[in-house]
Amino acid sequence: SDSLSAITASQSMMFTLTGFGNDFAGFFPSCSLAGAEDRVHRITIPAGFRLTASTTSTADHGLSLVGGPASNCAPLTGCLARADATFGGTPAVTETIRFDNASSMPRDVFLIVDRFGTSGSADYQLSIDLQTLPTQLAPAATCSATPPALPTNGTVASNTTGLMNNYTFGDTMGCQGQAASSAAPDGVFALTIPPNSRSTITSVASWDMVLNVVDSPDTNCGTGMGTGIACLGGSDTGATETVTVENTSMTASRTVFVLLDGWSTSDFGPVDITVVTAVIPPPAYTKTVTAQACDTFTAGATTVTTAIGDDVASTWAALPFAFNYFGAAVSSYSVSSNGLVGLSSLTTGNIETFAGNSSIPTTGTPNGMIAALWDDLNSVSPTSTVQAEAFGTAPNRRFVVGWSGVGFYDFSQPGSVTPHRLTFQVKLFEGTNVVEIHYCSLDANGATGGRETGTSATVGIENAAGTAGVQHSFNTLNSVNTTDALRFTP
Repeated sequence: SDSLSAITASQSMMFTLTGFGNDFAGFFPSCSLAGAEDRVHRITIPAGFRLTASTTSTADHGLSLVGGPASNCAPLTGCLARADATFGGTPAVTETIRFDNASSMPRDVFLIVDRFGTSGSADYQLSIDLQTLPTQLAPAATCSATPPALPTNGTVASNTTGLMNNYTFGDTMGCQGQAASSAAPDGVFALTIPPNSRSTITSVASWDMVLNVVDSPDTNCGTGMGTGIACLGGSDTGATETVTVENTSMTASRTVFVLLDGWSTSDFGPVDITVVTAVIPPPAYTKTVTAQACDTFTAGATTVTTAIGDDVASTWAALPFAFNYFGAAVSSYSVSSNGLVGLSSLTTGNIETFAGNSSIPTTGTPNGMIAALWDDLNSVSPTSTVQAEAFGTAPNRRFVVGWSGVGFYDFSQPGSVTPHRLTFQVKLFEGTNVVEIHYCSLDANGATGGRETGTSATVGIENAAGTAGVQHSFNTLNSVNTTDALRFTP
């Protein structure tokens, strides 16, 4: 062990596991310990400081931060923080944990670096960063009608360690995460948004975070969840989440409730929450409703084969005419099997293929998109197609991307080829930069029946940065139908 000489300042050094034993075998509660060599570093965190510790190696390894030295190599209880986000390999990967010492006294902690096998280098680079903490704000540890208030603008540090799993709803309510089936700790804050203002809430952690915003607190600690509580936005992309919520009232403030949650008992720890609030800018697009008018693809249509499947997307391809999207010129499109069309000027790569949808706008990827029916779709049926074709003559052409015969991923029958019955199209109009979404056929099918009206989908448009958009619906029953097409006019 290296526990005799404490690390007391920010630094970056190389270390090796060669010559060290396997003192912490097995997975102890909440830690990330394995069956190969391990090494301990003692770190002193000054009062009111934050520790960020990172290790980089080609070996598959994990980090555990404990509060006391396991000098007798005894089983550890209760980790302060842990990290095991990536598998080792080439190139090297990095694991990062963070811990806040909000007390008035320095604190000694012990960082355990542990390998999961013998592949990869035994060497690793350890980087220690010690910085002054932002303002501390503890979330409500129990369901409460008056949770702590977040600043309208600013950053606070918080911690979900030791909290209970009070919010027991899952993503059937329109929120993100599977809190109902896990015991992940959760916490809640209140945020008051001034009239005619938009608040963007960003949470940053070193663990798999889930961020949701709802319109009222749950004073029953889960027993009443799902009745009269609406999800205003949610994000579940990893350790950094962003949700934007608007108060469209011109006269009254609006209080919303920000929920921090995770996926498992290991998902907890320090988190920074940043709120940026500003007056709602004029919309870049106006949304209206028009009559459905689906195009029939001809023999000359392009079959977008790489967008046919489960969680796949086509590479960026050239648009047939000049087009401006949110005031910026775009020249390429990419189609996701999950009901998205991406617009950009890229020539390599594709739009992200996330099956888990988010509210609009959200800076987390994917961005620069048209969400026709963003959901966990599946186009493995032999009759499923994704096509693209330009209709009309210049300078009044329309470019149409269409999904035909696709359905929802059915977890009860993974890989099922049960006939799917969803057909919808995205249209781009030359010269006007108008975007339309048409729903040609939306029929229920099997275990996924009911989702065809938008109960688990995002519908709308978003700019390249994810900072502006027009959301038609987010996980809303009967938000789409085969009578009304959506038209977005700049």
